Amino acid sequence: MPVVTFAMMQTISILGCGWLGMPLARRLSEMGYRVKGATRTPEKLAQIEAQGATACWVTLPAQNANDQLSELLVCDLLIINIPPQRRHAAFSAHEQHIDYLTAQMKKQQSRPHIIYVSSTSVYRDTHEVVTENAALNSPQEDVIVYAEQLLHNQWGASILRCGGLMGYDRIPGKYFIGRVVDTGDIPVNFIHRDDVIGLLLAMIQQKAVHQVYNAVAPLHPTRREVYLANAAKFGWQPPVFVPPAQPLPYKIVSSEKAMRELGYRFQFPDPLQFHYTP
Repeated sequence: MPVVTFAMMQTISILGCGWLGMPLARRLSEMGYRVKGATRTPEKLAQIEAQGATACWVTLPAQNANDQLSELLVCDLLIINIPPQRRHAAFSAHEQHIDYLTAQMKKQQSRPHIIYVSSTSVYRDTHEVVTENAALNSPQEDVIVYAEQLLHNQWGASILRCGGLMGYDRIPGKYFIGRVVDTGDIPVNFIHRDDVIGLLLAMIQQKAVHQVYNAVAPLHPTRREVYLANAAKFGWQPPVFVPPAQPLPYKIVSSEKAMRELGYRFQFPDPLQFHYTP
């Protein structure tokens, strides 16, 4: 499929200003874009403004008369950054959120370009390297796949499938201090937050739409290597590694397409060398 170019973008809206969206808003604002940032938490509105962005209070579906989704959707590019965690209760509600969002988008006079921040969890565990063309979970069973297909096929959205987001205060070994772990030999699909932002900026600057890219650090050490490196660096008690009762599923996600087509060079290609600020 040929690359379609964005019109010259001036206003970028970010639906979901949390751990990733907040620094993304700051970076885009520093680059001279007009940025709108949305949160469902009123206490975060001032924090969004501090990044140089216009803050919008948005809930999906709207739960208050002051909801500002319509204002957020007046933009050249909408970055949807609300993929739910699979263990979270909001996972089952994500389909409803996307349906409501697209229904409101249809009411707008103009349609912004869209980037949907997705997850590599949409891929099946194949025990091998997977690319953007690999088989996905069923959209009937996986609401992230449902959202991807709706936004990509009907709205021309670009998709960025992120691995496990790490960096700064998110240190993978921190969650396994002294614990018994049977996944030590599984390769990781991690990415540093700075590289997710870097890839999003590359997608904007390269003016590519209706594309799908994986966002995972090029190197894939094992969980054992990562957890032990974290424990050694921060003086934590290392996990106790035991063999699994049966072979565990895994996949190795390739970001080669993003590096090739976007010319992107990872700031942190090796999860053993990620920058942290505990």
